[in-house]
Amino acid sequence: GGSGGAGPSQESEAPAEAAAAKPAPLDREGLLRLLAELHEDRIRFGITPETSVEGLAEALGEAADEASEEEGEEETAEAAAEAAAEAAAEARRQAEAEAAAVAAAEEEEAAAAEEEAEEAAVAAAEAAAAEAAAA
Repeated sequence: GGSGGAGPSQESEAPAEAAAAKPAPLDREGLLRLLAELHEDRIRFGITPETSVEGLAEALGEAADEASEEEGEEETAEAAAEAAAEAAAEARRQAEAEAAAVAAAEEEEAAAAEEEAEEAAVAAAEAAAAEAAAA
């Protein structure tokens, strides 16, 4: 019979559960590529934080106009206008956050390139020192 203790099936489940509990590692390069593509699309289509906000405000304004026509009530139009203003402010915050993320990604890429250049310089200096010592 079984003499207590964990059987093999119980032992193998614990590491699998621990692995499942860990969050997946970030695909930093994939995220940077996606961010770069988004940035390029925004440039290609002339999308700026201002045009994003203007377009959203225009669409929400049209929705507010339709709502006020359908309802015919001033309160509904005011509520829709407030919602449009809030949505425009949120769109502006999102656009600013995207711009900050692009800038941070560019800074990170520049720092990585600088670090690689420093490592290459150190390696070259070490190789030169080794050559001088051998000579």
